Amino acid sequence: MAVLSFDERKTRVRWILLAGLIILLAFDYAHVWAITNNHDFAVFYQAAARLRNGQDIYRDLATFQKAIASGSFVLKNPDTVWPYAYPPLAAILFLPLTWIPYAWAAAGWTVANFLFLWGGCALILLSLGRLTWTMGLATLLLLYQFYPATVALRLGQMEVAQFVLLAAALWALRNQREGVAGLSLGLATALKFFPGALLGFLLWKRRWKAAAWGIGSALALLIVSYAVVGLDNIPRYLAFTSVYSHGGFAAFPYNQSFSGFFSRAFTANLFTAPVRGIDSPPLAWSLTLLASAAVTLPFLAVTWKECAPTGERFALEYAFAVIVLLLVSPHSQIYAFVWLLLPFLVILRWVTHQNPFPWAMTILLVAAYLLVGREFSFNVRFVIRLIQSHILVGTLLLWGLFFIVLARRR
Repeated sequence: MAVLSFDERKTRVRWILLAGLIILLAFDYAHVWAITNNHDFAVFYQAAARLRNGQDIYRDLATFQKAIASGSFVLKNPDTVWPYAYPPLAAILFLPLTWIPYAWAAAGWTVANFLFLWGGCALILLSLGRLTWTMGLATLLLLYQFYPATVALRLGQMEVAQFVLLAAALWALRNQREGVAGLSLGLATALKFFPGALLGFLLWKRRWKAAAWGIGSALALLIVSYAVVGLDNIPRYLAFTSVYSHGGFAAFPYNQSFSGFFSRAFTANLFTAPVRGIDSPPLAWSLTLLASAAVTLPFLAVTWKECAPTGERFALEYAFAVIVLLLVSPHSQIYAFVWLLLPFLVILRWVTHQNPFPWAMTILLVAAYLLVGREFSFNVRFVIRLIQSHILVGTLLLWGLFFIVLARRR
């Protein structure tokens, strides 16, 4: 019987680990498929069907807004009609799906989201250099039961598609494909506005060409898409989005940004009793602005100098910008935190390439991942607000890790 060398045994162990993780992911995704309700995909599909029939895609906005203003909105009411509350581009892109039965369209969208998730991770790994066993296995482990991804896949949301666009932008920026990077971020912005903040990051880093492509393509796509549904819908849409960005509905339980946390804590809302019955929107806004400044100003301080566009530091800064974006956005739903797979992979590569190995940072990274990537629900007095916002807390830990790394390297 031949005796295996050390390298052969190591390779065999790697293949066993790879097979085991693939099996775990297969069971995980089978479970996700079983609980998928495509709640939000149904909204996209209906809007596309209305557009195809020449109807108003925003006709449910007024009723929904009235229910919120009157306090009659009930989160778990099955009869609640959720409106299409996005720019028109998504409805336009979903038009071809309306020619096939809804069940087939929904299943196809779920499969597409799985591909977007894996494709985004693959692009991130490619942008970080040569694929190693360590990074490949770590990526599969990160994806296993990653809570924001599970929520996004279950609801059929758009954030997974935006994730692959953010990942494509990183790959293009690392390879100096400025036009591709700008177009990727421009499309992500035209689908939902928030990724547009990353175009501001490109300006901050003096990536003028990529920023120009991104701003130009976003504006073009938005103008054309609104022209398709009628430019008079712009003020209607903007008036409705304010419902999500401030007031009682900003306290929506899935909103894990600073805005959501402080709105739940210090304003009367439809979802959670505020601390000691305090109803003070100015206090909530003030704390939100202070917290946003507290994470944005240090970010600007450690990223203000130019760095090599293809270097490791730029990838760290881009990933850091994604973290800040999620924290300060008026409405960062849980499924939007699927974007954090990008900074997790970027910082994981940095950690695994350090000598000596940074154990303290690794522990901080694992803690951040568990808080972001797993679902926690405890009805315990005094800590319930933190448990409800465990994704925010985990993201803050990840923010701290990136700040330490970039500040030390500066």
